[in-house]
Amino acid sequence: MFTSKKTSIDQSKEKTFIYEFDKHIDTIRFTNSNLYFNSKLLKIIDQKKISSKGESITVYKCLYHDTKDYRSDKHLYLDRKGGLLFLENLFTGEMYEFDTNEYGSIHKKIALKKFSFQDGPFELQYGKRDYIEINPN
Repeated sequence: MFTSKKTSIDQSKEKTFIYEFDKHIDTIRFTNSNLYFNSKLLKIIDQKKISSKGESITVYKCLYHDTKDYRSDKHLYLDRKGGLLFLENLFTGEMYEFDTNEYGSIHKKIALKKFSFQDGPFELQYGKRDYIEINPN
């Protein structure tokens, strides 16, 4: 879990979230039809309507692909109202939760793949692989 300060800026046609960490700042920006992470257009892989505390929210599963460093590739789970909910590093497999008080139950279901989001292009699917049994004889 990251500790960060989140600021949200509402404008007529877009909403921006700014996350201030100890050593860096990240931004998430929603426009009418696109999502951006640090000014880079995100690829939307899937979206699901999810019930959270009695209200319906749309969670977007997006891919951030860093062309300079593959170790920075990640899935971001976003909501227009709450911003960044969950982040999964595709290189290390580490998962980070945001706004745990508001979205704690959603985080667990995302981590356990209970919402059946579509797989992204770089996603390893360990649970679906067929392992061959090796006989040392």
